[in-house]
Amino acid sequence: MASGRDSGQWNTEAIARGYLMSNRGPYIAAGIVLGIIALWILPGWVGWLVFAALIGVPVVAWLSLDKSQRRRIRNINRRRLP
Repeated sequence: MASGRDSGQWNTEAIARGYLMSNRGPYIAAGIVLGIIALWILPGWVGWLVFAALIGVPVVAWLSLDKSQRRRIRNINRRRLP
């Protein structure tokens, strides 16, 4: 009997318990770092414009999806198992 990563059971248990992290973390961290750098380096309103774009573009993209597309993406992100 296989144990640990060799068995398919490990992945479903880890997902169910929330042990696996998503791939979004590095992107979020990079966005925060770029926003801080933009506010520090760029002059006044330009830095704020870049910071607003870093926040606004994903929000507008999400809101442009219809209800069924958003539900599908949420289900994929939750990794629902059949």
